[in-house]
Amino acid sequence: MSLFGKLTPSERISKAKIKLMREYPFFGYIAMYLTFTENDKIPTMSVNPKGIIRYNPKYVEKLSDNQLLADVIHEVSHIAFRHFEREEILEITNPIHKKAYDYANDIVVNAILVANGFDVYDTGLNPEKVGRTFVTRFKFSIRGIVNVNGIKQEIVIQIPIEIWDPEQKSSEEVYLEILEQLRGNGGGNGNVRILLPSCSDCSEQNGSNCDSSSLSDLISDISNLINCVDIIEVSSDKKPFDIHEYGNNGRGEKDSKSQDWGKIIAEAYNYAKMVGKVPAGIERHVEAVLKPKIDWRKVLRDSIFPMIPQDYTYLKPSRRCLSTGVHLPSIAKDRYLEALVAVDTSGSISGQELNQFLSEIQWIARNFPAFRITLLSVDADIHDKIELRCFADVRKITGLRGGGGTDFRPVFDYAVKHRKRLIIFFTDGFGTFPEKTSIKTIWVVLPNGAPSKNFPFGKVIRISAAQR
Repeated sequence: MSLFGKLTPSERISKAKIKLMREYPFFGYIAMYLTFTENDKIPTMSVNPKGIIRYNPKYVEKLSDNQLLADVIHEVSHIAFRHFEREEILEITNPIHKKAYDYANDIVVNAILVANGFDVYDTGLNPEKVGRTFVTRFKFSIRGIVNVNGIKQEIVIQIPIEIWDPEQKSSEEVYLEILEQLRGNGGGNGNVRILLPSCSDCSEQNGSNCDSSSLSDLISDISNLINCVDIIEVSSDKKPFDIHEYGNNGRGEKDSKSQDWGKIIAEAYNYAKMVGKVPAGIERHVEAVLKPKIDWRKVLRDSIFPMIPQDYTYLKPSRRCLSTGVHLPSIAKDRYLEALVAVDTSGSISGQELNQFLSEIQWIARNFPAFRITLLSVDADIHDKIELRCFADVRKITGLRGGGGTDFRPVFDYAVKHRKRLIIFFTDGFGTFPEKTSIKTIWVVLPNGAPSKNFPFGKVIRISAAQR
């Protein structure tokens, strides 16, 4: 007979918390600080940044004891691994990226649970074992509206994703892998499905689709997709474990006091080590909480792409969709970077740091097949203005002038005067800012530079010390 068999959902969860404290003290310790409440308006179970876990009692009733234990650990893990705070650090805004990060969190947590022998309730984001390793496979679905022959047409794009060894990776690593695969699969991959719900041939029942390459011109990049499709919904082929769509995940709620999660997590980890019961694979994620490590260069590239103006033209329709009778525009300008790049050459920037800035500018140039960059060196004033049109131009940059105080305003005055639409500013962040600007701005900041809250506008990306 089940240990929890005749108990109410609330009693089963209480017993699960006690079992966690005894057998998995790291999660059990944190669970004691969480609030569990019944809510029949959500389909499964969900946690918010305040530490409130809501659960549907009917959902809890159908879970086995092991599945319930895994589900509680899953929700506790979102708090233990600080997923909400780490999302804020990434400053994710568009719906595709948000959903990719939600999936990344669930993929990593589920993989850890499976690797530790738990029976995880099947959600479509569970890993399968292949030989001695794990892989998580799912379809990333985007439903939206696109203009077809002057008529708004609903489409569904399904892109297959594969994440290998998810139990060995951080959420940020999986998140960036998902974005990379979305871009790669968009470029004519035959496994991409383009469904037109209004078309009888595209029904889910018969499993067919209208020419999977017909929209590849438009979905060759995430930014292209966002620019040409009005997104209605982003989902997987099956609902994720804890339905992050529910409400606002507690942001701004006043029904619970904020906890010092950093302190609680450290105490939980030390307690689990003391009793010798640290779950396999947890050390890596606890370290990621204290010292998050992400590939900041990929974050920089992902930030630049949506800011690049994309031009579409109906004068030259997409050739790949003509056979379907669906006339869509082709891309007139693809991955063409036009930007004002400013380099802080003030006295607070060392020669080593200046060389690092120039190295990263070379990295940016290598990631775009075509670019038009105006490079400015600036301290309190602009000293050098260099036009870059090819990679050979970038490699010739030497001896940028500066050494004085720091004032960011001349760069923005120059951008307004010359009608620049994107500024990428390499700096330590200590200087005088303009009051406001409508120009899209990315600040690439040294690891020991000014805190992100000091920047009055724009996106702040911090260079990782380990990658310098």
